[in-house]
Amino acid sequence: MRILAAAMATLLSGALFAALVFLQLDVIKRRETVDAAFDSQLVARPEIHNPEIDAQLIQETDKDLLRRVDFKSLKARSEDVDCWVYLPDTNVDFPVMQEPDNMPPGEFYYLWRDIDGIEDKSKGGSIFKPYVPLEPGEEPGMVTIMFGHRMKNRELAFSNMKLFLEQDYFDAHPYVYVYYPDRAERYAVWAACNADYRDEVYRIYPVYEAGSNSYQALLTHIGSDLAKACSDRTVTNEDELLVLSTCYQDDTRMFLAAVLDRTHYYNGYGADWSDGR
Repeated sequence: MRILAAAMATLLSGALFAALVFLQLDVIKRRETVDAAFDSQLVARPEIHNPEIDAQLIQETDKDLLRRVDFKSLKARSEDVDCWVYLPDTNVDFPVMQEPDNMPPGEFYYLWRDIDGIEDKSKGGSIFKPYVPLEPGEEPGMVTIMFGHRMKNRELAFSNMKLFLEQDYFDAHPYVYVYYPDRAERYAVWAACNADYRDEVYRIYPVYEAGSNSYQALLTHIGSDLAKACSDRTVTNEDELLVLSTCYQDDTRMFLAAVLDRTHYYNGYGADWSDGR
């Protein structure tokens, strides 16, 4: 009987041990599954609150989103500095001025003036945003326009933008970056176009609202009627559009349309890595 009892005890002990081992392996497997899912979510859309981790992840994907501009120095020269625009591997790497609200219709202060307000037509003026007469509390709309000259000196303003009309050059330069004091925005280049200066794309006000039929009609018009080179990206009336425009021939303009697809906040909070809005 003692031998039988000892044998049964050994058997039960072994079974208990096996059960505990199985349970531990199951816990480890579940933990690995959860960790893998979390890691996958982190890579796809990192809602993180650690600036060092944030910077490391962005560095692995797009170092230009970490670029910083000394807005303190720029603002000391002019309060009209709004942002900075950068097109990698081109000459476009300039501050962007906000037009004042006191200019007569059709006239622009920074058309031939630099950041310091000095007028010199040989230097091509500044890149600037037109003033938009928004009502109190009104949202700025889905289209942001920046204007710049096309000069014989290819190092000035938007002088080299016409190269985007060639599909090979267009494909080789997929992004535009816009920097603000608190964030960096990346826009995916969507279409390079020619248009009359009276085209609807240059409508300053009323603004194009998100989800509106008028905004969808504008996007369709750009993609179907105006584009000379374009990407295969699907653009909807929920996408924010950046338009970089310059003169071309006679009364025509050339512009580059790009869609917001990344925003990085410098403090590391609320980084948005989703495609589109």
